[in-house]
Amino acid sequence: WACRPNPRGLARLDEWRAERRRQLSDAASSTSSSGDGGRAHEDGGVEVEVIGLGGEHVCRVRLLPSTTGADAVAKVAAAIGALEAEISLVCCTEPIAADEVPLVARASILLEANRAMPFLHLVRTQQRLALTTSRDKTIRLWDLDAGRC
Repeated sequence: WACRPNPRGLARLDEWRAERRRQLSDAASSTSSSGDGGRAHEDGGVEVEVIGLGGEHVCRVRLLPSTTGADAVAKVAAAIGALEAEISLVCCTEPIAADEVPLVARASILLEANRAMPFLHLVRTQQRLALTTSRDKTIRLWDLDAGRC
């Protein structure tokens, strides 16, 4: 079995890259006039784009200077209809800890002036579950990773 590139996936990646280049260009022109690219709000909040590891747009969330990693995960989970336990957010190569405040700890990365929109990567891991039944009409939901019901 050989791994072959998916032409549709590559085309989507090229489209996403072209869109990001356009956004960067727009941000560069608006940053020179407004100073912040239109991202910051009066209360210090910042719109952050959440993208998947494949480069696809997932959602946008607004982070405040007091928003913790756990709060950010809750916002993303609510926006995409997922369980918080399935979601991890990554900035560059480092996962964001639940007690970390991203706009403080990662400000230099998230608020780079040359970015059209600050972004975080979404890593979603869904739990492996199995449903079994028996003759006594019992239904059990098993966690395959933990090996327990």
